[in-house]
Amino acid sequence: MADLEADSDGIRRASTVSDRLAAEVSADTTGGCCGGGNGQASSVAVQRVRTVLTNVRTRDAARLERYATDLANAAHHYEATDSHAADGISRAL
Repeated sequence: MADLEADSDGIRRASTVSDRLAAEVSADTTGGCCGGGNGQASSVAVQRVRTVLTNVRTRDAARLERYATDLANAAHHYEATDSHAADGISRAL
């Protein structure tokens, strides 16, 4: 029989990394450099692109946050299931 193990600590670390990435993705890194709002056509276009990029960052951050939550839940459920199975085996022996 194969020796199967899940690394719940590794799953938690992946969850933490995903949380950090979500924060980084959602951060505004443009520093206000884009879209002067002075009414020029190029300025308006830059502002629209910036708005689109902000929306993409927001959606990506939300997706990463859900992924991080899923990983944290998976680690918890794995440990609970593993503990329950170990208890069952010890009672049977």
